[in-house]
Amino acid sequence: MKKLILALILSLIPVITFSQNKLVERIILSKDSVPEYIEFTDKADINISDANTILKKYLKLTNYNNFTLSKELEDEYGYVHGRYDHFYKGLKVEFSNYILHSKNEHITSMNGRILTIKTEVNVNPSISAKIALNYALSYYNSEQYIWEIPEMEDWIKKEKQDSSATYFPKEQLIIWSNIDNTQYRLAYKFDIYSQKPLFHEYIYIDAHSGKVLDTEPIMINSAVIGTAQTRYSGTVNLTTDSHTGGYSLRDPSRGNGLETYDMNTSTIISTAIDFNDANNNWTAAEWNNSQKDNAALDAHYALQKTYDYFSNIHNRKSYDNNYGRVRCYVHYDYHWNNARWDGGKILLGDGDGYLLDPLTSLDIIAHEFGHGISKSTCQLHYEGFSGALDEGLSDIWAACIESYAAIPGNQIWRMGENVSLSGFPLRYMDVPKLGNLPDTYLGTYWLNPNCGTPSLYNDYCGVHTNMGVINYWFYLLSQGGSNTNDLNNSYAVCGIGIDAAAKIVYRMETAYLTSNSTFFDAKNYSIQAAKDIYGTNSNQVRQTTNAWYAVGVGSSYNTITGPDAVCGSGHTFIVNNVPSGTTVTWTYSSNLYAHYGGSNFVVLASNGDGAGWVRAHLNSTCGQYTIQKDVNVGRPATPESIIGPTELPGGGCAWFEVNSLGATEYVWNYYNFDCPVGPENEREIYLCLYPNAGSGIIYVYGKNQCGTSTSYSSLYVTNDY
Repeated sequence: MKKLILALILSLIPVITFSQNKLVERIILSKDSVPEYIEFTDKADINISDANTILKKYLKLTNYNNFTLSKELEDEYGYVHGRYDHFYKGLKVEFSNYILHSKNEHITSMNGRILTIKTEVNVNPSISAKIALNYALSYYNSEQYIWEIPEMEDWIKKEKQDSSATYFPKEQLIIWSNIDNTQYRLAYKFDIYSQKPLFHEYIYIDAHSGKVLDTEPIMINSAVIGTAQTRYSGTVNLTTDSHTGGYSLRDPSRGNGLETYDMNTSTIISTAIDFNDANNNWTAAEWNNSQKDNAALDAHYALQKTYDYFSNIHNRKSYDNNYGRVRCYVHYDYHWNNARWDGGKILLGDGDGYLLDPLTSLDIIAHEFGHGISKSTCQLHYEGFSGALDEGLSDIWAACIESYAAIPGNQIWRMGENVSLSGFPLRYMDVPKLGNLPDTYLGTYWLNPNCGTPSLYNDYCGVHTNMGVINYWFYLLSQGGSNTNDLNNSYAVCGIGIDAAAKIVYRMETAYLTSNSTFFDAKNYSIQAAKDIYGTNSNQVRQTTNAWYAVGVGSSYNTITGPDAVCGSGHTFIVNNVPSGTTVTWTYSSNLYAHYGGSNFVVLASNGDGAGWVRAHLNSTCGQYTIQKDVNVGRPATPESIIGPTELPGGGCAWFEVNSLGATEYVWNYYNFDCPVGPENEREIYLCLYPNAGSGIIYVYGKNQCGTSTSYSSLYVTNDY
């Protein structure tokens, strides 16, 4: 009933008019009924010049909201993917953006996760930016900030070629929302760069109360990666820069430059110096010394290989696709077990000599570079689901680049085995559980991503843990495999190869993912990317879908169609999308029996009442797996409790709903209520309590062609004066 009324209302606005004219091919709604994906038909004639108007109409936003194009990417297929930032009353809404996909100036689809402002926000701050900054600095209470170091202030002026440039925080007034989109606040956003302790992040201060709302890391902590170098990779060719008296680890041939510097255990990057060699023959006798300077050769080589991979395979010019310069800082700090991306800079520790060796291997550099790509494209919010996607994507690029470089002895799916001094890799993409990471969504080792206020101390709500799920998805998509996951779902995936899988991931990340994307968004958009590249019914689409099913996200590409309720005989169940060469056998619950069947169907009849199931067992070239459809057998199940308020003001109205497996209609009885709209045989009903009634009671039971459910559900509602 609610859906009927909503449809009547929405039919008055242009969005639904387009749909009624069959201009919308497909739409996916969020739990708040806000479109997350809209695909238009070939008949649609919506020009990209109307982007702002179209976004507001289709997302059902008020005139307080507007959108501004922030960046565009044109792909090899002729599509332009425009990312639009969301503004409310002229202020940027943090972590809220949408993508319009167009071809020949006409919009073909749109997707994203918009943060809808459900209640009006007061955009006039109650406290000044100066007071807000004091709250921020009091929250951190660092021993030393980077703007307090004269050498660094001089360095940033030279770097930016701007005499007014400074690290001192400058406020930005924005609209902040929590990750669940349930709170909205006017906030000051500050860029805080601390030297002691080392961190670089945004902090959000409530512009009315001064409360710390959130933090967002700029410097990404990736302490556990590794594999490759001339310390680790043998003799390689390096592009260097010649100067009077020798050669330095600077590569002017790629983009705006790739540069590797010596920090000599300092943490003040303005003190970094070049690594120089007299004859450009960087021998072990010179560089494999007590300072482990040959680690710098690995960093420089890895940076070049990483740049080449994205340029040659994905036609991407540096991390920002604008030839951005990247600098590696080797020997950062003393015995530092870490590597971090910091906006065009990669900080690389030497390890402590007990757990880790210098963190300059190929997959560490590739992983950090991957963070740069994420930040310059989809801008994944570094916490919870989206943060785990960010970390997983960086691991995926590390594996792809190791495969591309083809260094003998490298284990593509084992992260960090060469820099780990324990004898064990730091992450296993092919068997995540060996490193205490989950391989199944909500499975063993899974961490609740809603952990409260995200911070470095809680790993931003499990970003380095839940990444195991997307890591394993990519491994299965590339290499294939069959097993049973932690949700007790059996699966079989035929690998499509790492190159084909990488193309899907790159398009998903650069064309579709947005700041607050979840694992289910990644599933939907990787499937869409596979369709874009390989075709709707391609094997790549099938395997992308089945790989997500294998890690507990979404359903199998193979599905069972048939009735939800079995009453009497003659009910046909069909397994769809069966690959050629696959055999199918059927089993079913004891309250069902089969009349007959074929290669991909079975005809069942009821043999009692209650919950039941139908299973198709597929034996394919990829392995054996089972899919299941739950059904109700015979009369509907006893209705669950009625969902709705237990108190209403006199004359108040509300929606009430109930569910009964197998019911095709519902019979509602109610006392001291009026039903202002019909029909009254659906799962939901809209009732109004009589103004003078002290209380009312609602009863409901389910019906289908076999009969009625065995008992009622009831709800007692009092009159709240």
